[in-house]
Amino acid sequence: MCTDMRKRRVERSCGAAVGKAARRRRSASRARSVTSPWSLLVFSANASSFSIRGAPWYIQDEPRFQYRGLLIDTARHYLPVRTIERIIDGMAMNKLNVLHWHIVDAQSFPLVLPVRPALAEKGAYHPLATYTPTMVQHIVAYAERRAVRVVPEIDMPGHTHAW
Repeated sequence: MCTDMRKRRVERSCGAAVGKAARRRRSASRARSVTSPWSLLVFSANASSFSIRGAPWYIQDEPRFQYRGLLIDTARHYLPVRTIERIIDGMAMNKLNVLHWHIVDAQSFPLVLPVRPALAEKGAYHPLATYTPTMVQHIVAYAERRAVRVVPEIDMPGHTHAW
């Protein structure tokens, strides 16, 4: 077989067709499909479709909904970055493509803003339960590599329950 199931990597013995198909992908979601169980079969690919050589069937598949997402609410329940990464990994495995991240609300303000650091200092559940701009950038980049779009929801700091 071309793919080692435990390591999910393409062996050199698969031939040039698999390598070219992986390089031709125009989006991360297309690239992710190369590592799906279908890649265990020998396939050919172009920029818009895959076909399995010699198969007696034809499958045309596309998602029913463009927005296949999940909501996490870190304003009411702080989640460490590693936990958010695990959620994103699970989303990618289940082909969910949008992470709606409710970062701040009346209960807490864990987002550290360089312009107004006092918002997070006074509004977070704990001084260590905050998200710095670097952490947010890391999470967005991590999700992007897995074809998951992050949609942040940031409410105005007019809510005063957090203080």
